[in-house]
Amino acid sequence: MLGTTPLFTTEKPSIIIAKGNNLPPEITKKLNDYKTIGKEGFILKNIKYQHKNTIVITANTEVGLLYGTFRF
Repeated sequence: MLGTTPLFTTEKPSIIIAKGNNLPPEITKKLNDYKTIGKEGFILKNIKYQHKNTIVITANTEVGLLYGTFRF
């Protein structure tokens, strides 16, 4: 979008922003309440994923993801 390629590194904590049905099963097991948050709800949680700290923002809809991202 900005004409640059994002830099991904494993040295620092990472962030995942995705709808709940698009998350890997290893993450959804740690967020077992994402189905109960409704259309505009979101989950913002710090978890261990692939041996590193990962911030997860998830929701059931794009609106929920937008709200969660702004909350972060």
